[in-house]
Amino acid sequence: MTVIDRILAVFDEHGRGAHFGENVTETEHALQCAHMAATAGADDALVAAALLHDVGHLLHGLPEDIAERGTDGRHEVGGAAWLAGSFGPAVVAPVRLHVAAKRYLCAVEPAYHGAMSAASQRSLLLQGGPMSPAEMRLFVAEPWFRSPAGLKAGLWSPTELAVDPRQVIAALPAWLAKTHGVEFAFGTPVLGFDGSTVTTPDGGVPVKRLVICTGADFRDLAPAAFAASGLYPCKLQMMRSQAFGDRFRVGTHSAAGLTLRHYASFKTCPTLPALARRLDAEMPEYGRYGIHVLVSQNAAGELTLGDTHEYGDAITPFDNPRLDDLVLDYLKTFLAVPDPRVAERWHGVYVRHPTAAYVAARPAENTLAVTGVGGAGMTLSFGLAEKTISDFLGEAP
Repeated sequence: MTVIDRILAVFDEHGRGAHFGENVTETEHALQCAHMAATAGADDALVAAALLHDVGHLLHGLPEDIAERGTDGRHEVGGAAWLAGSFGPAVVAPVRLHVAAKRYLCAVEPAYHGAMSAASQRSLLLQGGPMSPAEMRLFVAEPWFRSPAGLKAGLWSPTELAVDPRQVIAALPAWLAKTHGVEFAFGTPVLGFDGSTVTTPDGGVPVKRLVICTGADFRDLAPAAFAASGLYPCKLQMMRSQAFGDRFRVGTHSAAGLTLRHYASFKTCPTLPALARRLDAEMPEYGRYGIHVLVSQNAAGELTLGDTHEYGDAITPFDNPRLDDLVLDYLKTFLAVPDPRVAERWHGVYVRHPTAAYVAARPAENTLAVTGVGGAGMTLSFGLAEKTISDFLGEAP
């Protein structure tokens, strides 16, 4: 007897009974779920899991009113075990997790709980009720987790664009040299400066004007100016996935819900304080490390994922793998990546100001230092460069 024959035999023998207090049979419930999964665009494995998610009810031999008797039949466990001999994890895991998914949904969407039938609400209590914050953190860490709620809404900006830093860094110097005659001295450390000379290991380089556009190195080049600036260092960790090519395209770069409390632009939202309190209660590590999950994709199909934030004296030269795990766990709540293996990891250190969008300092005569744009460098860089250079060049040397 094939697996299909066994499934048909189980439904033929037990599928005509009522679906545990509902006005449909077990077979009708299974077909409805499979139809809804297919209509929503689910793949074949998930449609099969939707069809078979309650097969454990047909196997345990318990009466239809077990919930009213205060008994949880653990049908998800029995059903997953019965299917495991014939199906792979893509079918078995959703069957095993579908009760947990209901508990998760009831925790994150109170309206979902209110829309459930009385029978389903009774069984929910026997299954543990809505998840606690601790249970939710474990659930979203499941390898098979995809947000049961799905992506509910988003803000779309047609003016946003993504830049691949590796591509830009490789091409921009050649363009500047050809178009504007800019000379570059790559691999030449700057040891110091005064108003007329930049000191390097190869000697002094005379200058009329000097512009310092650096990050955390500003502290070493001009310690007095750095101390007076109010800037502090910030370390972020980033990741990059394998190259998916055309096999998987996100279609846009995304910033998820945690971003709402990371950027000052969102502070005008009246409900933001309540959201921040909820996030701190449910996901304290995300607030502690300033984690907000961003995703962008380059032409090769690689996903750039980040980011995390450690500040001041908490910064060490060593990366914290726990922070990467938190980013990947949250990513799964809004984006289903088919194979989220990480191909590259790195970190960077920049400087930021607690209130100002950037800092322009004058550490020496004929010298301008511009830094502290923090995480808004891509947004501010062109406009900031035009303004500060125009002002600086307008001064007499």
